[in-house]
Amino acid sequence: MDTALAGHDSDVWRIAAVSTCGSGHLKLGTPCQDAHCWRSASAGIVAGAVADGAGSAPFSEIGARLAAAAAVDEICRRLGHPEADAPTFTDEGLREILDAAWRAGRSAIEEEAELREQPARSFAATLIAFAAAPGWVAVVQIGDGASLLHNCGGEIIPLTLPRIGEYINETTFLTSPEAEATLQCEIWRGEIAQFCAFTDGLQALALKLPEATPHPPFFRPLFKLIANASASEAEAEMESFLTSDRIRNRADDDLTLLLAHLL
Repeated sequence: MDTALAGHDSDVWRIAAVSTCGSGHLKLGTPCQDAHCWRSASAGIVAGAVADGAGSAPFSEIGARLAAAAAVDEICRRLGHPEADAPTFTDEGLREILDAAWRAGRSAIEEEAELREQPARSFAATLIAFAAAPGWVAVVQIGDGASLLHNCGGEIIPLTLPRIGEYINETTFLTSPEAEATLQCEIWRGEIAQFCAFTDGLQALALKLPEATPHPPFFRPLFKLIANASASEAEAEMESFLTSDRIRNRADDDLTLLLAHLL
């Protein structure tokens, strides 16, 4: 598990996040190439990220870990600054913060690549980074995976979704030349109940393909879990779920799932 905090509530959020090694990786003896990170940015605001290292990149698990941590650090630095105030939380202000977050993730990879004298593509990873507060969620995504929320009216609302291309498993990474041109950046305002982000290993189970819309029967039990269990209990249940035969028989990739519940 790669997370800043585990089994812990923030001031107004309950967060549970799990990264598990896929059955395909276990068979090959390769490490989990997914990563996640989250922490409280300031009172009422939480920042988080999930990342998926490219299977073809030799140091992708390092890239995923560095990118997720750097993106969260940048969001916290900007939203946790004593001078941060309401103007920062305009759509324009939030987009600037998200832009800085994904760039911080890419810079962390590039710096590590330079230190190791390796090409940056050897650390290739996707990234979904977010900030959430009562009343709004801001998300940036490069590559596949998805983020969505459950509002107080019971609707499941997609925020960012994978771009379904011509080729299976084709995606964009932070280190890709087209990263900026293909990124998704979404701001949502309203009454939030739960927020969710996950890497591409869960796409076939969590989304209706090829349209890539949320599959409610997958999410509703998870939203109920994070709403009613403690963070540590929820993480234990999530890990058991993600490593179950039911899931591994249908998904052999690494899996990362992050759930946030507004208390």
